[in-house]
Amino acid sequence: MSRQRTRLLLLAGAVGPLLFWLVVIVDGFTKPGYDARRDFISELALGDHGWVQSANFIVVGLLIFAFAIGLRQLFPAGRASRFGPPLIAIFGLGLFASGIFRTDPGNYPVKSDTVTTTGSIHVVAFFVILASIIPACFVFARRFRIEPDWQAYGRYSFINGFVIPGMLLLFMLAPDQVTGLTQRALVAAILLWIELIALRTLALTPRERQAAVPA
Repeated sequence: MSRQRTRLLLLAGAVGPLLFWLVVIVDGFTKPGYDARRDFISELALGDHGWVQSANFIVVGLLIFAFAIGLRQLFPAGRASRFGPPLIAIFGLGLFASGIFRTDPGNYPVKSDTVTTTGSIHVVAFFVILASIIPACFVFARRFRIEPDWQAYGRYSFINGFVIPGMLLLFMLAPDQVTGLTQRALVAAILLWIELIALRTLALTPRERQAAVPA
């Protein structure tokens, strides 16, 4: 029962990123006046049917939080056990908060310079997400590096710890016409890492699962 519960929690990490992009893509195509090349993902929560993206943030945030619990059960001791899962949990809570506190309009539905308390909290949640996921990449890279069956993921995690800040810089410097695209590239770098780690944990053999838990 415990193993099955852990597997379900790890499965949440694989479902979350896929669900997030499914909603973002479909909602972006169907929302009148919305331009994915220019407009932020968070602006899908504004205007008609904005609740859909708000719910997307909340549900995916809870799935990532559940994934963090699964990682904690999979790696109860050793490197990454103390800081890795909590950082992933904070990332999930940042997504959750992004759904509770909607962004202020940037370009959609109309161009605006309005700054509200709710919008400011949303921005803080965005930086909480970044401040948790970047060190998480390095923490897990350190753990995976010593696991023979995980070394490729260790290298990937280490590289992604630099890719994400690079994508953030690109997003911040991008002209208005492509800010939506550059933000999507940033989010893709983050969620792809979550997705691949989740799929790897789900594919563990009994021997690998036993090795993941230090004696």
